[in-house]
Amino acid sequence: MGADESGKCTPYCGTLDGHNHTISGLVVERSDGAAGLLCGLQDASVVNLRFDSSCRVAGDTAGMLSAEASKDTVIENVWNHGNVTGAHYAGGIVGVVAASGTTAIKWSRNSGAVSCAQLLVHPDCSAGGITNFGPEDSLMLAIEWCTNTGSINSEDSEGKVALGGIVGIAAGYSLKIA
Repeated sequence: MGADESGKCTPYCGTLDGHNHTISGLVVERSDGAAGLLCGLQDASVVNLRFDSSCRVAGDTAGMLSAEASKDTVIENVWNHGNVTGAHYAGGIVGVVAASGTTAIKWSRNSGAVSCAQLLVHPDCSAGGITNFGPEDSLMLAIEWCTNTGSINSEDSEGKVALGGIVGIAAGYSLKIA
């Protein structure tokens, strides 16, 4: 949701309480662009939401909840059991955290497979069980009480690949993992 036919993303900027409901059968496959339930989150709050193993997302940047999160977003108690594949960034909950501000991901878990599917367009790829941390100034990411039991892998050995159980890549920015 939030992406138009050209792939331009309008981030979700509100509060979403899933009341612990489970989403089933979500399939988002984009050859380019953002893939997830939401294409982006900005100044948003998403809590108490589940994705079952029938869900799958694939795209350039992919995360089951959202392809990207930025600017003071809070994600809490989101569980993913579905598979995520990204050509550039792949995260079990959020594909990449980017732009200025603070993003917090708390009490969330991933048990789905998260994969880099490197393409010629992006010879470098990163995959993390929860998310990846993008190259932006004045950015803070807090990951608290999150777990990953899903597999993290790359479908190709070409280029540079960063794989991590919680965070796929985090280069020199303010990161708190508790």
